[in-house]
Amino acid sequence: MAKRGHIVPPVQPSYDEHEEARRRVAADWLDAASVAARLGKVPGEVKALRKAGELLAVWLPSDQRFLYPTWQFDERGNPIPEIVALLALLRSPRGDGYCPPSTGWGEVEWFISYHVLLDGLSPAQVLVSDPARVLAIAQEEFAA
Repeated sequence: MAKRGHIVPPVQPSYDEHEEARRRVAADWLDAASVAARLGKVPGEVKALRKAGELLAVWLPSDQRFLYPTWQFDERGNPIPEIVALLALLRSPRGDGYCPPSTGWGEVEWFISYHVLLDGLSPAQVLVSDPARVLAIAQEEFAA
């Protein structure tokens, strides 16, 4: 029991719990080879796109690999063009402040979080159907 006036810090999830949660979120995401096959490229080219901020990927330490969220691709498997501008905004000082190299999880948090300006949907849920709307909201939120 906490003493009066003493603040008890919340219990932090363990590394394994964080890793398991991340694995659940990324369960149906693509590895570099799968993205390369979709785009008619080799995995090294996919890595270059990731490093250039043209594709979003998250690092899974337990697998020692990056996985690419499927919601950044259109129905034909091509990257949604607005993803480049979205990543630049999210990685700007007004965004999460992440600059490459990034594990990608900070950016993913914004994409999968419900947003009041998207009528309670997440940017990831709206991205394929209305990428311009998602970009406009990110610009309003993060642009200087």
